[in-house]
Amino acid sequence: MLTLLISILFIFGITGILVNFSNRKFEEMLPFTLITSVFVLMFFGFLRHLKYGYYFLCLLIVIFYVYLLLKKKIDKEFLKRFITVGSMVFLVLMVIIYFVQITRGFNFWDEFGHWGPMVKESLRLNKFYSVPESTLQRHKDYPPFFTMLELLWCYFNDSYSEGIIFVATTTFSVSLFMPLFKKYGFNKKGIINSIITVAILFFLLLTIGLTPNASDTAHFFNSVYMDWPMAIFLAFTFYLIYTDKKEFVDDLMISSCFVSLLMMKQMGLPFYLLCLFLLILNRFVISDDKKFKIRYLLLFIIIPIAFYFGWDFYIKSVGLANYAQFKISDISVSRMLEIVQNNGETNWQTISFVNYLDAILNRKLVVHPVSVSYFIYAIFISLCVLFTGYKDHKKWSISISYLLGSAGYALAMMLLYCFCFGPSEGPQLASFDRYLITYLFFGNCLLIYLLVDKYYDSLLILIVVLVLVLPFVEFEDLKNFNYRECLFGDNAIANYLDYPIEEDKQTLVIQQNIEDVNDYAIFGYINGNNVDVYKFGIPEWEGDRTVNIDINEFNEFLGTYDYVYIESINEYFDIYYNETLHFVAGSLYKNSEGDFIRVN
Repeated sequence: MLTLLISILFIFGITGILVNFSNRKFEEMLPFTLITSVFVLMFFGFLRHLKYGYYFLCLLIVIFYVYLLLKKKIDKEFLKRFITVGSMVFLVLMVIIYFVQITRGFNFWDEFGHWGPMVKESLRLNKFYSVPESTLQRHKDYPPFFTMLELLWCYFNDSYSEGIIFVATTTFSVSLFMPLFKKYGFNKKGIINSIITVAILFFLLLTIGLTPNASDTAHFFNSVYMDWPMAIFLAFTFYLIYTDKKEFVDDLMISSCFVSLLMMKQMGLPFYLLCLFLLILNRFVISDDKKFKIRYLLLFIIIPIAFYFGWDFYIKSVGLANYAQFKISDISVSRMLEIVQNNGETNWQTISFVNYLDAILNRKLVVHPVSVSYFIYAIFISLCVLFTGYKDHKKWSISISYLLGSAGYALAMMLLYCFCFGPSEGPQLASFDRYLITYLFFGNCLLIYLLVDKYYDSLLILIVVLVLVLPFVEFEDLKNFNYRECLFGDNAIANYLDYPIEEDKQTLVIQQNIEDVNDYAIFGYINGNNVDVYKFGIPEWEGDRTVNIDINEFNEFLGTYDYVYIESINEYFDIYYNETLHFVAGSLYKNSEGDFIRVN
């Protein structure tokens, strides 16, 4: 409860400051409270003192609240902008989100592999997770936006927990929809329409279950995959450009969104370029006022690009110059042309291209209410955008931008699969459904932004919108709403290994019965993350990670580890590897100059 109270006081305090200086309503400035807070943490992160950023923000809030208390008469106009239907809706939703999400825990590989450890390491070190002393083992080069957001909630909570990360990502995502409530008033109609709008948004967040293969059982509420919040943020940025008043405050807000996109994930770069394209269309092609101002160049191009290369410079400064998962330098246009021509080659890049082309054109990424492929659904969204106002030139620019963006995004993903995913994940199109459905979910969110913005005053049409959203909902997600795998056994194993193993020691977990335990959970929970989980034997299917080596290679492999934990063994392991070692399941062994001694 204290965490919830602190988060409310913090968010309302910073938003109050922004409302006071911008003369905009609470719900309009709310998303920028969190964006601004992330930027402040990032600034102090570059100085290698993350928590100073939190202290700085808290100081501003204290000054603001003291100012309100000492002020004899609070400005009525400020109160009208601060105490609104949107602020009250958000307050209620904050409480609901906290109690629903705080008990959740991680379920999926990426959560254990990097999203969780990024926050944990940043909190532990008081620095970005990219520094050499960080025990994060993958994706150290990832931009830090979401990690800083989640770190902020850990500061509210005064500790790290999986549940608080869920609260952070859900609260941020919901805040992005709050500008839709800016036109509602404190009257019966406004309150009823705002309730219907909340219902629309709830079911909208379940439309990411468009395909059962998108992310297994992961959906918006039970995972902290950043694909979903990023899709919402992209739709929010489109909406911000659509409602652009060309005032200085709008310029600052749009600029902050551009920077945020670049600091979320590597894919933020093409998304930034897409939003910049839409902004240029709206301001300099279809607008009656095409006057160019110097600040446009500074805010929309120079500052975002400076952040982009600033993070790249930081990554290089901490010794990660060659660490990047996705290197643009690996992509070759001439090589891509050779792959497309396909002169009888059967290497992994050619297979990746053929598989990708088949999937992007034929795989049914949408199964509700009918099964359609990626481009068919993108065209459907573009037409729906025009349906919301075909006489509005801005709607045409949004429709065109979205459709062109769908092709650009598909092309970008093709290049990544052919050049960056490697011979293992490339041909398999790893996470294809989740990555491609991100763009379709962005389209769903964009359409709801435009519909609610236009028909906010019509209860009947809002109900119609709600009814139209329902067929696109994956109701299996409602059944899995509180889904969480039972990972207590994995946590217990990790804790068991944590106690006797010194930090920075390498541990091998031998796991012959892979259905008994989630190796990614052990990996995520163990101290320092310096653990590898292996199964030895003959691979049974394509992509099976079982390692097939002889006894001499096996013994040499064991010698590279400080500890070996035998999670489970089977008959094959006993016959081919365990004849002289006599390993026992459930036991931990320490490497003592080549001999493995059982640790009690």
